[in-house]
Amino acid sequence: MPQNDHLGILACPDCNSGFSVNSLGAYVCSRMGEEYFPIGDAPNFLPFKLREENSFRFNGIPKKTVEVKSGGLRKRISTGELTSFLLNAGLGNSRGVLSYIREVIDDLPNECYDGEKLTIQGVKLVSGLFNQILVKYEDHGDDYMKRQLVGASHQARYEAELESLRDYPGNFKLPLALRGMLPRKGNVLEVAMGNGTNLQELVEEGEFENSIGLDYSYGMVRAARERDESSSIFYAIADAHHLPIADKSMDLVLMFNALDRVSSPPEVLAEIERVSRPGSTIVLGQCMPFQYDVQFGKTRIGSISKDQRLKDLEDAVNRVNGAQIVSHSTGNVWHPETVTQGVETLYVDIVVAKVA
Repeated sequence: MPQNDHLGILACPDCNSGFSVNSLGAYVCSRMGEEYFPIGDAPNFLPFKLREENSFRFNGIPKKTVEVKSGGLRKRISTGELTSFLLNAGLGNSRGVLSYIREVIDDLPNECYDGEKLTIQGVKLVSGLFNQILVKYEDHGDDYMKRQLVGASHQARYEAELESLRDYPGNFKLPLALRGMLPRKGNVLEVAMGNGTNLQELVEEGEFENSIGLDYSYGMVRAARERDESSSIFYAIADAHHLPIADKSMDLVLMFNALDRVSSPPEVLAEIERVSRPGSTIVLGQCMPFQYDVQFGKTRIGSISKDQRLKDLEDAVNRVNGAQIVSHSTGNVWHPETVTQGVETLYVDIVVAKVA
Protein backbone atom coordinates (compact mmCIF):
# COMPACT_ATOMS: atom_id res chain seq x y z
CA MET A 1 0.00 0.00 0.00
CA PRO A 2 1.43 3.46 -0.89
CA GLN A 3 2.84 5.29 2.10
CA ASN A 4 0.55 8.34 1.71
CA ASP A 5 -2.76 6.41 1.88
CA HIS A 6 -2.98 7.21 5.60
CA LEU A 7 -2.17 10.92 5.40
CA GLY A 8 -5.70 11.90 6.42
CA ILE A 9 -5.33 10.35 9.87
CA LEU A 10 -1.63 11.00 10.48
CA ALA A 11 -0.55 14.06 12.44
CA CYS A 12 2.74 15.65 13.52
CA PRO A 13 3.78 14.28 16.94
CA ASP A 14 5.14 17.71 17.92
CA CYS A 15 2.13 19.91 17.05
CA ASN A 16 -0.69 17.66 15.72
CA SER A 17 -0.71 19.36 12.31
CA GLY A 18 -1.10 17.42 9.09
CA PHE A 19 1.64 16.01 6.85
CA SER A 20 2.74 16.00 3.27
CA VAL A 21 5.34 13.59 1.86
CA ASN A 22 8.34 14.94 -0.07
CA SER A 23 10.37 13.30 -2.82
CA LEU A 24 12.86 11.88 -0.28
CA GLY A 25 10.15 9.96 1.56
CA ALA A 26 10.13 12.31 4.55
CA TYR A 27 6.88 13.38 6.19
CA VAL A 28 6.79 17.18 6.35
CA CYS A 29 4.81 18.99 9.07
CA SER A 30 2.40 21.44 7.46
CA ARG A 31 2.82 23.99 10.29
CA MET A 32 6.48 23.77 11.35
CA GLY A 33 8.04 22.46 8.14
CA GLU A 34 10.04 19.86 10.09
CA GLU A 35 10.98 16.77 8.06
CA TYR A 36 10.54 13.34 9.64
CA PHE A 37 12.91 11.12 7.68
CA PRO A 38 12.53 7.33 7.72
CA ILE A 39 14.89 4.98 9.52
CA GLY A 40 15.77 2.33 6.97
CA ASP A 41 12.52 1.75 5.09
CA ALA A 42 10.28 2.56 8.06
CA PRO A 43 8.49 5.91 8.50
CA ASN A 44 9.82 7.58 11.65
CA PHE A 45 7.63 9.89 13.75
CA LEU A 46 9.72 10.30 16.92
CA PRO A 47 9.20 13.90 18.03
CA PHE A 48 11.94 16.50 17.69
CA LYS A 49 11.38 17.77 21.24
CA LEU A 50 12.21 14.29 22.58
CA ARG A 51 15.41 14.13 20.53
CA GLU A 52 16.53 17.54 21.81
CA GLU A 53 15.82 16.65 25.45
CA ASN A 54 17.71 13.37 25.21
CA SER A 55 20.72 15.04 23.57
CA PHE A 56 20.85 17.67 26.33
CA ARG A 57 20.52 15.24 29.22
CA PHE A 58 22.83 12.52 27.89
CA ASN A 59 25.67 14.96 27.40
CA GLY A 60 25.71 15.37 31.19
CA ILE A 61 26.70 11.77 31.94
CA PRO A 62 29.85 11.74 34.12
CA LYS A 63 32.97 10.83 32.16
CA LYS A 64 34.19 7.39 33.11
CA THR A 65 35.11 3.98 31.69
CA VAL A 66 33.70 0.88 33.34
CA GLU A 67 34.25 -2.83 32.88
CA VAL A 68 31.17 -4.99 32.66
CA LYS A 69 30.93 -8.76 32.46
CA SER A 70 28.22 -11.32 31.78
CA GLY A 71 29.23 -14.95 32.08
CA GLY A 72 32.60 -15.22 30.32
CA LEU A 73 31.98 -12.02 28.32
CA ARG A 74 33.86 -8.86 29.35
CA LYS A 75 33.69 -5.39 27.79
CA ARG A 76 35.08 -1.97 28.65
CA ILE A 77 32.47 0.72 28.08
CA SER A 78 33.40 4.39 27.81
CA THR A 79 31.04 7.29 28.49
CA GLY A 80 31.13 8.21 24.81
CA GLU A 81 30.06 4.71 23.78
CA LEU A 82 27.25 4.69 26.34
CA THR A 83 26.04 8.14 25.28
CA SER A 84 25.98 7.05 21.65
CA PHE A 85 24.09 3.89 22.55
CA LEU A 86 21.53 5.82 24.62
CA LEU A 87 21.01 8.43 21.93
CA ASN A 88 20.44 5.73 19.31
CA ALA A 89 18.02 3.92 21.62
CA GLY A 90 16.30 7.18 22.58
CA LEU A 91 15.86 8.15 18.93
CA GLY A 92 14.47 4.76 18.00
CA ASN A 93 17.54 4.19 15.83
CA SER A 94 17.62 0.45 16.22
CA ARG A 95 20.24 0.21 13.50
CA GLY A 96 22.60 2.15 15.75
CA VAL A 97 21.67 -0.04 18.70
CA LEU A 98 22.18 -3.15 16.58
CA SER A 99 25.61 -2.06 15.40
CA TYR A 100 26.71 -1.87 19.03
CA ILE A 101 25.05 -5.19 19.87
CA ARG A 102 26.86 -6.81 16.94
CA GLU A 103 30.18 -5.65 18.40
CA VAL A 104 29.21 -7.47 21.59
CA ILE A 105 27.99 -10.53 19.67
CA ASP A 106 31.33 -10.76 17.84
CA ASP A 107 33.01 -11.38 21.21
CA LEU A 108 30.69 -14.17 22.29
CA PRO A 109 32.20 -17.64 22.74
CA ASN A 110 31.45 -20.30 20.11
CA GLU A 111 29.04 -22.19 22.35
CA CYS A 112 26.69 -19.18 22.16
CA TYR A 113 25.98 -19.90 18.50
CA ASP A 114 23.91 -22.48 16.67
CA GLY A 115 25.15 -21.95 13.15
CA GLU A 116 24.68 -18.23 12.48
CA LYS A 117 21.98 -17.75 15.12
CA LEU A 118 22.47 -16.90 18.74
CA THR A 119 21.44 -19.54 21.22
CA ILE A 120 19.30 -18.76 24.28
CA GLN A 121 22.52 -18.60 26.29
CA GLY A 122 23.99 -16.12 23.82
CA VAL A 123 21.07 -13.75 24.13
CA LYS A 124 21.18 -14.09 27.92
CA LEU A 125 24.84 -13.01 27.87
CA VAL A 126 24.06 -9.99 25.68
CA SER A 127 21.08 -9.05 27.86
CA GLY A 128 23.15 -9.51 31.02
CA LEU A 129 25.88 -7.27 29.66
CA PHE A 130 23.51 -4.37 29.08
CA ASN A 131 21.93 -4.92 32.48
CA GLN A 132 25.41 -4.56 33.99
CA ILE A 133 25.90 -1.31 32.09
CA LEU A 134 22.70 -0.10 33.71
CA VAL A 135 23.88 -1.10 37.19
CA LYS A 136 27.31 0.55 36.74
CA TYR A 137 25.73 3.89 35.79
CA GLU A 138 22.74 3.67 38.13
CA ASP A 139 24.23 6.11 40.64
CA HIS A 140 24.90 8.75 37.99
CA GLY A 141 22.17 11.02 36.69
CA ASP A 142 18.57 11.78 37.65
CA ASP A 143 15.41 9.66 37.50
CA TYR A 144 14.95 10.53 33.83
CA MET A 145 18.38 9.12 33.02
CA LYS A 146 17.71 5.94 35.01
CA ARG A 147 14.41 5.38 33.18
CA GLN A 148 16.19 5.86 29.85
CA LEU A 149 18.85 3.35 30.88
CA VAL A 150 16.18 0.78 31.77
CA GLY A 151 14.40 1.41 28.48
CA ALA A 152 17.64 1.08 26.53
CA SER A 153 18.43 -2.18 28.33
CA HIS A 154 14.99 -3.56 27.38
CA GLN A 155 15.51 -2.46 23.78
CA ALA A 156 18.94 -4.09 23.62
CA ARG A 157 17.39 -7.39 24.68
CA TYR A 158 14.55 -7.11 22.14
CA GLU A 159 16.93 -6.23 19.32
CA ALA A 160 19.24 -9.13 20.23
CA GLU A 161 16.27 -11.48 20.16
CA LEU A 162 15.14 -10.13 16.79
CA GLU A 163 18.65 -10.39 15.39
CA SER A 164 18.90 -14.02 16.46
CA LEU A 165 15.39 -15.19 15.52
CA ARG A 166 14.32 -12.76 12.79
CA ASP A 167 10.80 -13.18 14.17
CA TYR A 168 10.11 -12.12 17.74
CA PRO A 169 7.81 -14.74 19.34
CA GLY A 170 7.00 -12.92 22.57
CA ASN A 171 3.74 -11.20 21.60
CA PHE A 172 0.58 -11.66 23.60
CA LYS A 173 -2.23 -13.27 21.58
CA LEU A 174 -5.71 -11.81 22.04
CA PRO A 175 -8.12 -14.62 23.08
CA LEU A 176 -10.64 -15.60 20.40
CA ALA A 177 -13.53 -15.10 22.83
CA LEU A 178 -12.75 -11.38 23.09
CA ARG A 179 -12.34 -10.74 19.38
CA GLY A 180 -16.11 -10.93 18.83
CA MET A 181 -16.50 -7.83 21.03
CA LEU A 182 -14.31 -5.68 18.80
CA PRO A 183 -15.32 -3.56 15.80
CA ARG A 184 -14.37 -4.85 12.37
CA LYS A 185 -14.67 -1.61 10.39
CA GLY A 186 -13.32 1.93 10.53
CA ASN A 187 -9.78 2.77 11.65
CA VAL A 188 -7.68 0.56 13.92
CA LEU A 189 -4.44 1.42 15.75
CA GLU A 190 -2.12 -0.77 17.78
CA VAL A 191 0.35 1.05 20.04
CA ALA A 192 3.57 -0.80 20.98
CA MET A 193 2.59 -3.53 18.52
CA GLY A 194 5.76 -5.67 18.76
CA ASN A 195 5.81 -7.89 15.69
CA GLY A 196 2.20 -7.02 14.85
CA THR A 197 0.64 -10.47 15.34
CA ASN A 198 -2.66 -9.29 16.85
CA LEU A 199 -3.13 -6.40 14.47
CA GLN A 200 -2.46 -8.55 11.43
CA GLU A 201 -4.97 -11.19 12.50
CA LEU A 202 -7.67 -8.60 13.26
CA VAL A 203 -7.13 -6.89 9.92
CA GLU A 204 -7.30 -10.22 8.10
CA GLU A 205 -10.66 -10.96 9.74
CA GLY A 206 -12.15 -7.46 9.38
CA GLU A 207 -12.86 -4.76 6.83
CA PHE A 208 -10.97 -1.84 8.29
CA GLU A 209 -10.58 1.32 6.26
CA ASN A 210 -7.19 2.21 7.76
CA SER A 211 -4.90 0.03 9.89
CA ILE A 212 -1.84 1.44 11.68
CA GLY A 213 0.80 -0.33 13.77
CA LEU A 214 3.31 1.69 15.81
CA ASP A 215 6.36 0.67 17.81
CA TYR A 216 9.38 2.45 19.28
CA SER A 217 11.76 -0.11 17.79
CA TYR A 218 12.81 -0.22 14.15
CA GLY A 219 13.57 -3.92 14.63
CA MET A 220 9.97 -4.60 15.66
CA VAL A 221 8.59 -2.54 12.77
CA ARG A 222 10.86 -4.43 10.37
CA ALA A 223 9.78 -7.79 11.82
CA ALA A 224 6.09 -6.86 11.51
CA ARG A 225 6.49 -5.82 7.90
CA GLU A 226 8.43 -8.95 6.99
CA ARG A 227 5.77 -11.30 8.38
CA ASP A 228 2.78 -9.38 6.93
CA GLU A 229 1.64 -10.83 3.62
CA SER A 230 -1.30 -8.44 3.13
CA SER A 231 0.70 -5.17 3.05
CA SER A 232 -2.51 -3.35 4.04
CA ILE A 233 -1.18 -2.11 7.38
CA PHE A 234 0.82 1.10 7.73
CA TYR A 235 3.78 0.43 10.05
CA ALA A 236 5.87 3.19 11.60
CA ILE A 237 8.30 4.07 14.39
CA ALA A 238 6.67 6.25 17.04
CA ASP A 239 6.69 7.17 20.73
CA ALA A 240 3.50 6.20 22.60
CA HIS A 241 3.64 9.51 24.49
CA HIS A 242 3.43 11.43 21.20
CA LEU A 243 1.25 9.48 18.78
CA PRO A 244 1.45 10.69 15.15
CA ILE A 245 -2.33 10.32 14.83
CA ALA A 246 -5.05 12.92 14.24
CA ASP A 247 -7.53 13.79 17.00
CA LYS A 248 -10.62 11.54 17.31
CA SER A 249 -9.75 9.45 14.27
CA MET A 250 -9.65 5.87 15.65
CA ASP A 251 -12.47 3.34 16.08
CA LEU A 252 -10.33 0.70 17.78
CA VAL A 253 -7.11 1.20 19.79
CA LEU A 254 -5.09 -1.71 21.18
CA MET A 255 -2.13 -1.77 23.55
CA PHE A 256 -0.67 -4.90 25.15
CA ASN A 257 1.92 -5.32 27.88
CA ALA A 258 3.48 -1.87 27.56
CA LEU A 259 2.00 0.26 30.35
CA ASP A 260 4.98 -0.64 32.53
CA ARG A 261 7.46 -0.08 29.69
CA VAL A 262 6.67 3.59 29.01
CA SER A 263 8.01 6.43 31.15
CA SER A 264 4.59 8.01 31.80
CA PRO A 265 1.51 5.74 31.57
CA PRO A 266 -0.91 8.67 32.22
CA GLU A 267 0.54 10.58 29.26
CA VAL A 268 0.16 7.53 27.01
CA LEU A 269 -3.46 7.07 28.11
CA ALA A 270 -4.11 10.76 27.44
CA GLU A 271 -2.83 10.21 23.90
CA ILE A 272 -5.08 7.17 23.47
CA GLU A 273 -8.00 9.32 24.65
CA ARG A 274 -7.07 12.07 22.20
CA VAL A 275 -7.05 9.82 19.12
CA SER A 276 -10.19 7.80 20.04
CA ARG A 277 -13.54 8.73 18.51
CA PRO A 278 -16.79 8.81 20.51
CA GLY A 279 -18.17 5.27 20.36
CA SER A 280 -14.73 3.75 19.81
CA THR A 281 -13.30 0.71 21.60
CA ILE A 282 -10.08 0.57 23.63
CA VAL A 283 -8.42 -2.74 24.52
CA LEU A 284 -5.66 -2.86 27.14
CA GLY A 285 -3.84 -6.06 28.09
CA GLN A 286 -1.15 -6.36 30.72
CA CYS A 287 0.85 -8.98 32.59
CA MET A 288 0.03 -8.33 36.21
CA PRO A 289 1.23 -7.03 38.52
CA PHE A 290 2.91 -4.14 36.73
CA GLN A 291 6.69 -4.56 36.55
CA TYR A 292 7.58 -1.02 37.55
CA ASP A 293 10.80 -2.00 39.31
CA VAL A 294 13.59 -3.90 37.60
CA GLN A 295 15.92 -6.13 39.63
CA PHE A 296 19.49 -6.62 38.42
CA GLY A 297 21.39 -8.71 40.95
CA LYS A 298 21.31 -6.73 44.19
CA THR A 299 20.35 -3.52 42.41
CA ARG A 300 16.68 -2.55 42.13
CA ILE A 301 15.82 0.31 39.80
CA GLY A 302 12.44 1.94 39.25
CA SER A 303 11.75 2.25 35.54
CA ILE A 304 8.75 4.54 36.15
CA SER A 305 8.57 7.22 38.82
CA LYS A 306 6.02 6.53 41.56
CA ASP A 307 3.79 9.49 40.73
CA GLN A 308 3.31 8.09 37.19
CA ARG A 309 2.34 4.54 38.16
CA LEU A 310 -1.08 2.94 37.69
CA LYS A 311 -2.77 0.75 40.31
CA ASP A 312 -4.38 -1.66 37.83
CA LEU A 313 -6.15 -1.68 34.47
CA GLU A 314 -9.33 -0.22 35.96
CA ASP A 315 -7.23 2.75 37.03
CA ALA A 316 -5.89 2.92 33.47
CA VAL A 317 -9.39 3.08 31.96
CA ASN A 318 -10.43 5.71 34.51
CA ARG A 319 -7.65 7.95 33.12
CA VAL A 320 -9.48 8.01 29.75
CA ASN A 321 -12.37 10.47 29.98
CA GLY A 322 -15.68 8.95 28.92
CA ALA A 323 -14.39 5.37 28.83
CA GLN A 324 -16.41 2.62 30.51
CA ILE A 325 -15.29 -0.99 30.97
CA VAL A 326 -17.53 -3.52 29.20
CA SER A 327 -15.32 -6.55 29.84
CA HIS A 328 -12.56 -7.30 32.34
CA SER A 329 -10.99 -10.76 32.23
CA THR A 330 -8.15 -11.97 34.43
CA GLY A 331 -5.86 -14.95 34.46
CA ASN A 332 -5.55 -15.23 30.69
CA VAL A 333 -2.60 -17.57 30.18
CA TRP A 334 0.16 -16.47 27.85
CA HIS A 335 2.71 -19.08 26.76
CA PRO A 336 5.24 -17.29 24.57
CA GLU A 337 8.44 -19.07 23.68
CA THR A 338 10.88 -16.29 24.38
CA VAL A 339 14.54 -16.47 23.52
CA THR A 340 15.80 -15.36 26.88
CA GLN A 341 13.66 -17.56 29.14
CA GLY A 342 12.38 -20.43 27.03
CA VAL A 343 8.73 -21.30 27.66
CA GLU A 344 7.22 -19.30 30.50
CA THR A 345 3.73 -18.96 31.95
CA LEU A 346 2.45 -15.42 32.36
CA TYR A 347 -1.03 -14.28 33.32
CA VAL A 348 -2.62 -11.37 31.52
CA ASP A 349 -5.49 -9.08 32.52
CA ILE A 350 -7.51 -7.65 29.64
CA VAL A 351 -10.03 -4.80 29.69
CA VAL A 352 -12.29 -3.80 26.83
CA ALA A 353 -13.73 -0.30 27.20
CA LYS A 354 -16.14 1.83 25.18
CA VAL A 355 -15.63 5.57 24.79
CA ALA A 356 -18.77 7.71 25.17
